[in-house]
Amino acid sequence: MPRINPVAFWVATTIIAWLFIKLLAFTALQRWYLSGMERNVKCMADVLVLVAGSEQLLQLIKQKGVDELMAEDAIHTRLGWFRDDDGSVRWRIDIQCVDRPESRTYSKSPSD
Repeated sequence: MPRINPVAFWVATTIIAWLFIKLLAFTALQRWYLSGMERNVKCMADVLVLVAGSEQLLQLIKQKGVDELMAEDAIHTRLGWFRDDDGSVRWRIDIQCVDRPESRTYSKSPSD
């Protein structure tokens, strides 16, 4: 009966343990960070829920109007954590103007 080399056994066991720890850490961080994200985005109404409450979008529509806003190419959207004026943080789609780089983006998790 062949015997396994002890060094090879411990190297393989260490690699498997390291991969398992990384898997657990990745899963925990993914659940923690993405817990507020809207799941099951299947139709246009689900996307509109993510856009709803965008103060920047409403402000731009009041300033420029829908037709002028559709023709403009200096506006980009961003999916991420945003802090509202009332201090609440939620996962949503918001507008970011190229000429105004300041944003109310919140870079950490909503529990911070």
